Amino acid sequence: MLVCNLGCDALFEWGYVVVDGGGKVRPGRSAETQKVKAAVAAVSGKSCLAFSTATSDNFAQHAWLVLDP
Repeated sequence: MLVCNLGCDALFEWGYVVVDGGGKVRPGRSAETQKVKAAVAAVSGKSCLAFSTATSDNFAQHAWLVLDP
């Protein structure tokens, strides 16, 4: 069941948020609408529960792809 289409996962997959080297959610690419900007602001600075030493390289690669096209 789709409960929330504009959650952390969607924001991450679309590149609007990234996870930094300390496991914190940070803004990614620029959001085009106020609602997306508000969603990014709501999660920015929070800890990513999926971040660990095992996943850190994947998050770094994603951030590189989003921020350095």
